[in-house]
Amino acid sequence: MGKRAREEGDEEEEVAGEVPEFVDPRLDNDDAEPSAHSISVGGLSFDTKSKALKKIFKEFGTVVTVRRYVPGAPRRADVSYS
Repeated sequence: MGKRAREEGDEEEEVAGEVPEFVDPRLDNDDAEPSAHSISVGGLSFDTKSKALKKIFKEFGTVVTVRRYVPGAPRRADVSYS
């Protein structure tokens, strides 16, 4: 059993998968100062946006700021309330 000859179409399949562009999570953070009342949420996906976090956590009170941290693992966000 030997290796099969490489076909011309194989190269195109490898190139077709594009890597998504990196977006710095700090650019999505709120500029306001966080309040003294805050919670930290961990285990977030790399593509979680602050807008989605605000929508989820507004159920528990008025959200003042959302700051995401993704320097490595664990990925977290600090949500502060008024």
